[in-house]
Amino acid sequence: MDGHLLDDSKNLQDNYFYVAAGLESFKSIPYWKSSWVPSEVQQHRLKLLKKSMR
Repeated sequence: MDGHLLDDSKNLQDNYFYVAAGLESFKSIPYWKSSWVPSEVQQHRLKLLKKSMR
């Protein structure tokens, strides 16, 4: 594998692959909460979660 260090998320590009490493434990973050996901999708997912909690 060939690569280089990025020190800012602004340098990330669409359709590329990245490997992240650090000293902290893994934190699972649901994709649908990402700012890249359209708000309609986020709202729909939130409604589904609320229904499943009833």
